[in-house]
Amino acid sequence: MPRLPDEVAPRLADLIPQQVWTATPAGDLDFVNERVCDYFGLDAATFLGQGWRAVVHPEDLDRVITVWRRSLRTGEPYELQFRLRRSDGVYRRHIGRALALHENGRIVKWYGTNTDIEDEQALRRSDAMKTALLRAVSHDLRSPLTSIATAAEAALSASVTVADQRDLAAVVLAEARRLSSLVDKLLDLSRLQGGAAAPKTEWCSVAEIVEVTLQRLGPDGADVVLDVDPDVPLVHVDETQVERALSNIIDNARRYAGAEGRVRVTAGVDDAAVDVRVCDAGPGIDPAEHERVFEPFYRCAAPAGRTEGSGIGLAIARGFVEANGGTVRIEPTPSRPGTTVLVELPVSDP
Repeated sequence: MPRLPDEVAPRLADLIPQQVWTATPAGDLDFVNERVCDYFGLDAATFLGQGWRAVVHPEDLDRVITVWRRSLRTGEPYELQFRLRRSDGVYRRHIGRALALHENGRIVKWYGTNTDIEDEQALRRSDAMKTALLRAVSHDLRSPLTSIATAAEAALSASVTVADQRDLAAVVLAEARRLSSLVDKLLDLSRLQGGAAAPKTEWCSVAEIVEVTLQRLGPDGADVVLDVDPDVPLVHVDETQVERALSNIIDNARRYAGAEGRVRVTAGVDDAAVDVRVCDAGPGIDPAEHERVFEPFYRCAAPAGRTEGSGIGLAIARGFVEANGGTVRIEPTPSRPGTTVLVELPVSDP
C-alpha cells in the first residue's frame, strides 16, 4: 500500500475535524493532531507522554483496553463507543475507530480517530439548518419580495388609479408584514439553535399571556375562542417567550383550520402543570407526523385556499416552551376532527 511522506501526513491530519492519532505496531501513540491538543487542553508532547488511558472514563477503561489488545493481536480494525475527558473535566461520548497498515504481512502503523458524538450530531444539525435556511431564502423570503416589487412597479404606472394605488399599497404592507414575521421567526430559531434563548422568568398569569398573545395577533386573533379556568395558578416563565410560542401555535392552527377557520384556546390545571390547549377543526395531522411537525422546516400540506406555512413556527414554539421547563406535543383526539396542540407549563420553578 502506498504511503504518504512522513512530513506530509501530519499536516494533512491537522486539517481533519476529528481527533486523529497514530501508533506504533506495539500500540504506543506516536502522533496526535491539533484537534486532540485543543480538545484535551494539552500540547502534543504532554499528551503523548501521559498516554490515552489518562483521559478515558474509568468505567470504560477495561473494555477499551480489551478491544485494543485484541486488535493488536489480530490486526483487525475496531470501532467502539467510550467516554473521554475534555479539557474542562467533562466526559463526552466518543466513537473510536482504528485500523492497521500492513506491509509484507506485518503491521507497520496504526491509524485512528476519535469523534465526539455530540459534536458530530451538532455538525449534522448545523448542515441541515444551513440547507433549510437556503431553502427559506430561495422560496419563503423571495415570494413576498416578489409580490412587493410587483405591486410597487404597478403602482408607479401612469395609468393606475388612486383606488388601485391604495389596493397595491395594501398588498405591499401585507407582504412586508409577512416578510418581517418570517425574519423574526428565523432569528428566533437561530437563537434557539445557538443556545442564546435563556429565559428571564417571573411569576405570570396564563390568562394574561394568552390575551396579550391574541392582541398581538391583531385581526388574526379575532376568531379565536378563549376559555381559561379562573383557578389556573401563576406560572414561573419568561412571559415574552411563552407568548411567542403560543402565537406560533395559534397562527399554525388558523392556517390549518377548517373552512370557518375557528380556533379554540383553553387553559386549566392538571397535577403539577398548567395545560394550554390550542384546538382547530381542520383535517388533522397523521399520527406518523406528530413529532415531525416540530422539526425545523418540516411542513404538512396546507388545506385548499390556505397558504402553506414556513415550517418553523412549531419548532420555535417547542424550543421556547422547553426552555421554560415545559413540554409541547400533539394530543391525540380520535373522537373529533382537527388537531390539538398541548402545552404543559410547570406550576413550580422550572
